[in-house]
Amino acid sequence: MLPTLIASVLTWCNVAERLKLGEGEMQLQLDLVQRLITEFNATGALSPSDTDVQLARDGVVVMDLLAAEVDVVMSSRPPGRRNMARRS
Repeated sequence: MLPTLIASVLTWCNVAERLKLGEGEMQLQLDLVQRLITEFNATGALSPSDTDVQLARDGVVVMDLLAAEVDVVMSSRPPGRRNMARRS
């Protein structure tokens, strides 16, 4: 579960940064993931607070809104990389 959350948050943070949309909201998600990783590394378990659970739920809404604004190619391209298609 944690690896999937990390991958999702990193992907949608990338999209938010590129679109200049929802960056603050996604920063909250990054902060949440960092707290969860720290907790897991320290204890070997996760026990998110009710506040963290609600924050994660809010993040799903933000990520869904970002998904409506972006195509698959943009979301999977590394940051700073433009279309590198060869010209014939």
